[in-house]
Amino acid sequence: MFTSLRFFIVRIFTLLLFGVSSICTANEAMVINITEGIEELPFEVGDVDSDNSSNFVETIDVTKITGPTFDLSRAIENTNGIQIRKNGGVGNFTSISIRGKSADQVTVYLDGMPVNNASGGSVDLSRIPTNQVARIEVYKDSFPVEFSEVANGGVINIITHRAAQNKLNLAVSAGSFQTNQLDYNGAFSTNDWKFISSGGYLASKNDFTFNFENNTFLNPNDDEIQKRYNNELYRTNFFGKATRQLSTSESVYFQTEYFNKQKNIPTIYNKPDAQSTLIDLNKNLTMGYKNNVFLFSGLSASGILKLTSKETRFIDKLGDILLTPTENQQTHNNIESKIYLKYQAANYDLTTSNTLRAESLNVVDNIDNKQIRENLRYLLTSSLGLNYYLMHDRFVVSPVVRSTVSADQYRGETESITGVVAVSSFTKSYRTLSPQLGVQFKANPDLTFSSNLSQYFRLPNYVELFGTRGFIGSSEDLLPEEGINFDAGFRYLKYFHSQRITRLSWDMAFFHSQLKNEIVYIFAARGVGKPMNINKSTISGIENTVSIELDYDLLFSSSTTFQAPINASNNYLLPGRSFWFQKTRLELNKNRYKGYVEHNAQSVYYLDSQQDIPSAETSIVNTGVEAKFKKAVFSLTINNLFNQQIKDYFFQPASGRNVFFTTEYYFN
Repeated sequence: MFTSLRFFIVRIFTLLLFGVSSICTANEAMVINITEGIEELPFEVGDVDSDNSSNFVETIDVTKITGPTFDLSRAIENTNGIQIRKNGGVGNFTSISIRGKSADQVTVYLDGMPVNNASGGSVDLSRIPTNQVARIEVYKDSFPVEFSEVANGGVINIITHRAAQNKLNLAVSAGSFQTNQLDYNGAFSTNDWKFISSGGYLASKNDFTFNFENNTFLNPNDDEIQKRYNNELYRTNFFGKATRQLSTSESVYFQTEYFNKQKNIPTIYNKPDAQSTLIDLNKNLTMGYKNNVFLFSGLSASGILKLTSKETRFIDKLGDILLTPTENQQTHNNIESKIYLKYQAANYDLTTSNTLRAESLNVVDNIDNKQIRENLRYLLTSSLGLNYYLMHDRFVVSPVVRSTVSADQYRGETESITGVVAVSSFTKSYRTLSPQLGVQFKANPDLTFSSNLSQYFRLPNYVELFGTRGFIGSSEDLLPEEGINFDAGFRYLKYFHSQRITRLSWDMAFFHSQLKNEIVYIFAARGVGKPMNINKSTISGIENTVSIELDYDLLFSSSTTFQAPINASNNYLLPGRSFWFQKTRLELNKNRYKGYVEHNAQSVYYLDSQQDIPSAETSIVNTGVEAKFKKAVFSLTINNLFNQQIKDYFFQPASGRNVFFTTEYYFN
């Protein structure tokens, strides 16, 4: 009762704070709007026509967001059905859960190509700088045929800028925990070429205060407030894209990405003299061809070739984390190609998307100067889908089938949960088919009903199969996850020509998933995890979102998700996944001024698989203001206004109250 009362008081206080402050907002908090004038996103071959898709999707226009940007989580976190996991401050590993699924089960695409790889399933959202992103699409559970790889937990589709106007925008941010950021975003064009470039630098000491529990989570008597030590971050990034228009229907493009992050790793005892560091270096080169009229009218096509090189170094000089001095280097190389074809007729369209990938992972012990292991994975994924339109396009039936053929080759060390190391060599291969059926019915121009039924699977990644030295033990006999997802719901969207309510939207969906052989981690006393399959798990829930726009200036939105993520073998809640979460936002946009106030609440979840250590119930209030003067924009954001102390699923503390100020300037 006390928790409910506190929730109600915080909600009322939040609304009053908005009125007293007279502040105003853009669509989301804490993401820099450095792309005004270059945010145009013309429809291209391979994009999804969401108006004729049965899949439940939410679209985020990143170019309309205001405030400092550190990673994609701030752009996505207000989406209904989404949980963000961030391991301890600015620039730390950030992952996403959709409708109660694990981060490993969510597939992330960047400009049509998957970011997930075999070296580690979940994608770190902090590795994708927001200033290169124009739009994000969040598909829940089921997703369109354009994405050929299967995914139990939905798809995050990230689309970078496709600008033509000549622009250069600069932004400087500074704020809490000695955080500083410099970003730029520019575009220019000639008669035949379009160029886009973005980049930036981010540094943060990340020395926030938190409740240090001395690793006795069930004994609050020895808790004390400390600063976070050895948590510094340094990050640089660059993105460039050149597009040449060959004719009115066809084009080629070349895209390059560079990302370098050095992140110090705090120890479990929060030692100020620790010397543990994680260094990530990512380089990508993409070449693509697109044609709206390929061979004959109605057929469009695209081909993409992507080369990826990623190097990760983990340095623990004093053995503060792994008990013994360690310096491991992982080198991951990936070559991937994609062929996409779509034929559109009067009452149907037929689409196929095919991806071929070859990736290698080499792990080297730099201290002993020896190769720990070498992995090779070959993956062929194909999808074939049909959209059939009936009743003058009011009723759409969308069957999809996806096939996957994979082969793994492994040679090197594997580590058990007891720390015993063995050398082995073997191969694994899989062949699967994953069908999907979606239907959409437009009852009238304002009301649309949708439903989807789909079957998926997920291959174990290399961390789950072979372990990482000191952290995760190997489980070479892991089975692929299998899943069946079902959802059904409606969307109501109505525009009014009145001086009060100008837009009203209401979205509601029921979802249910059954998973077989889901991979979870069981942790030993010293913190080493053991991956294992659980026979059966289920996730059922309902999500509801209401949004009201008043006089084009004031927007109120509220979304609530209730879900039951259950391990059916023992009827426990799956660790790290809440039973409910609720998000409310009030925005105002008046002339040169914008502002927002938002409240994000989340129920208790369990930090461990045995439900011995519950988290705190969270109630976070964020707010911000923005003012535009000619070519300059100034914004101020305050996050976690009431300084709530939060502990993540991985026992990592989150930062408390933080304040950031951003200055932006637009060159014409």
